[in-house]
Amino acid sequence: MARALRHPTLFLTGGIPVRICEIQLRDAETLQAYVRRLSPASRRNRFLGSLSELPQAELDRVTHLDQRSQSALLAVTDFAGAPIVIGEMRQSVMPDGQSSECALSVADEWQGRGLGTLLIKCLECRARALRVRYLTGDVLRSNIPMQRLAQKMGFSFAPIVSDWKLVRIVKDLSAGEAGLPCEKSVAVPRAA
Repeated sequence: MARALRHPTLFLTGGIPVRICEIQLRDAETLQAYVRRLSPASRRNRFLGSLSELPQAELDRVTHLDQRSQSALLAVTDFAGAPIVIGEMRQSVMPDGQSSECALSVADEWQGRGLGTLLIKCLECRARALRVRYLTGDVLRSNIPMQRLAQKMGFSFAPIVSDWKLVRIVKDLSAGEAGLPCEKSVAVPRAA
């Protein structure tokens, strides 16, 4: 299983603990199994198109990231005494150093429990730790739940002229956000 980060534990409503772990090479099959378990609609929303599993080249890329400017993380909890992946997220600092693109998914049976909110907070904290000003992501126009979550989390929306099926979500992180104790409750990247 992936290596847990320094401040790994988040809590869902009801006190369910969730560990945030870096994806490593040995986690390729764990990540692939998670993607396969997602419903077709959840996979389409996450990967912006139809697929049944990650292509091998993408799986190889994700398991070889530097985990600083590019990160791939799993959200893990214990279920019936065994660890189970209930979400995943990726983040990549863009070449301009001012923005960080992100994407996430939550296992179908864990949606609606606050995990998406916690994962976005984690992404925000990681971006702030890297001194990134904007957190961005592309969302299918048909993915209303993600758009609602983004709106609730303070993101603005912009059309993507080159692809009418997508909308870009953007959050300006330059102003600190009260109640977001990054250093205490969510995973942040280690200094190089």
